[in-house]
Amino acid sequence: VEPLAGGKVHVHFAEPQRAVTPGQSVVFYAGDTVVGGGIIEKAIRKEAAE
Repeated sequence: VEPLAGGKVHVHFAEPQRAVTPGQSVVFYAGDTVVGGGIIEKAIRKEAAE
């Protein structure tokens, strides 16, 4: 998770994820504890980011 301006984050996955879609929720855990989350604004495929 990379912090961005305005309280936003850029989430990088180690493995490709299927069907990441704007409007979905994302939740961050440390073990069993929820440490953050938000609503996905846009999905960027790895090929598009390179």
